[in-house]
Amino acid sequence: HAMLRSNHERVSRRHATVRGEPDGWYFVDEDSLNGSYLSDDAIKRIRIDTTVAIRLGDQRNGPILELRVRIHPADQH
Repeated sequence: HAMLRSNHERVSRRHATVRGEPDGWYFVDEDSLNGSYLSDDAIKRIRIDTTVAIRLGDQRNGPILELRVRIHPADQH
C-alpha cells in the first residue's frame, strides 16, 4: 500500500490507496467525501495497466495524481 498526502481542500485525509495485488496494481478510492475521477467518470477502483491521471476531489479542478506501472526487466517472462 502507498499513502500520499495532500493539503487540497477537496481531498480527504484518507482519500485513496494504491495497492499491489496478485494480478497487478490498483488505485482504490477509500469512500472519500468528494470522489476520484478518471476523465469525467467517478471511479472507486481501477487497475493501473498504463499511465493514468486521476483527479482527486473534483472532476475539473482537483489535483491530478499520475500513476504508472513499470515492469523491471528482471521480472518479465
